[in-house]
Amino acid sequence: MKSKLTPRYIIIAIVLVWAIYAIWPTIKYQLLSDDEIQTMREEGTLQNLERKAIKQGLDLKGGIYIVLEVDLPTLINNLAINKDNRFESVLTNVRNKLETDSQLDFYQVFQQEITNSGLRINRYFDVDYGSDMDAVMSSLRDEGRDAIDRVLEILQNRVDQFGVSEPTIQKQGNRRIIVELAGIQDSDRARDLLQSTALLEFVLVKSPDLTNDMLLRIDKVIKGSDELIELTESISDKKPKEEVTVSDDETISVSELFRDQSLQADTDSTDNSVVVDKNLVEDRPFSSLLRALGNDIGVPEKNVYIIKKILEMDEVKAKLDAANGQFLLSNDIEDFANNNGGHEKMYRMYYLEGESELTGGVVETARATLGGTGSSSSGQSIVLLDMNSEGSRVWSRVTGGNIGRRVAIVLDKKVHMAPVIRSKISDG
Repeated sequence: MKSKLTPRYIIIAIVLVWAIYAIWPTIKYQLLSDDEIQTMREEGTLQNLERKAIKQGLDLKGGIYIVLEVDLPTLINNLAINKDNRFESVLTNVRNKLETDSQLDFYQVFQQEITNSGLRINRYFDVDYGSDMDAVMSSLRDEGRDAIDRVLEILQNRVDQFGVSEPTIQKQGNRRIIVELAGIQDSDRARDLLQSTALLEFVLVKSPDLTNDMLLRIDKVIKGSDELIELTESISDKKPKEEVTVSDDETISVSELFRDQSLQADTDSTDNSVVVDKNLVEDRPFSSLLRALGNDIGVPEKNVYIIKKILEMDEVKAKLDAANGQFLLSNDIEDFANNNGGHEKMYRMYYLEGESELTGGVVETARATLGGTGSSSSGQSIVLLDMNSEGSRVWSRVTGGNIGRRVAIVLDKKVHMAPVIRSKISDG
């Protein structure tokens, strides 16, 4: 009898072990303090634990549910190259109908109002939209989808500031976005952050000589700073050990990077590692964390946390403030070939002037189009910005006085592009 029950006991034991293994990440995550969660989030180790833990939605964890609506009538109004009272009246009627019935499709209502008013839609929009109703409406829908996609990207960047585990951000219909933030209790701050206007800035990029000079200054700060002891301790708490070796790059601990031998005993069993250029690490510890990407600076994904922490150090901020400069990362991460024949994900980092030359407040309209034949941007997607009189005056001065320099297009403190100024732009 006993022998017959043995297989059952074995099966029960296996199931129990599997259940404990499966639920352990959830238990571990629930036991983390707020400070531990923040530290792991900044280090980039929290995401792996969150993927393994059982997800708790708004019904179990509480939080915030927000529905945002893209103002499509304003978008259409901004896209119009000609406007008159009849066109404005159409948009007013569309707004009124949408307010009465939120389930209506904006584009169907707009097309119906244009038809009822007897307006020729091709008179109000760029000729690239075509000369008939269907062509224009198809292009307007594309513009609307692009606008919502841009809003989704901005919202994702802002939600990251809350550190929410797998937030829900999704489109609903053709003009609404649903945001669910589980576990967030500060609803006022969340709404203010999500609904505030994105900050668009045009900031000049400093020269390579000034960039190298600032990197040298930060290298000197790192080699002699007491702040790094606390920084190293904060990074040395929670990562599993992982070793990687490549030809010119190597993985070392943060304590090794900063030559803090007193911390070596505490870090032997954890991974507080960063990827450095072993040819630079001895004399230029900060520069060794970076990579050359042509005219740009690359930051390996593994090094983003330590780079940000170094730039937040009081001594480093003082150097940057004195030079009226700032370092900002690119919005997108890119894949580059490394010295080992493989690939490595990196952000670009730019050394910019401390103050912007212009902000998005001077931009009246923005239009997407293709570069003309024979130009350097032929066949490429470009954005045409129309500025008000003040913006045009400043932009003319900035571009005329900085030919050959780069200007960074910055949205919410992330660089989206940094083109070279080729000539003076007088008409904004």
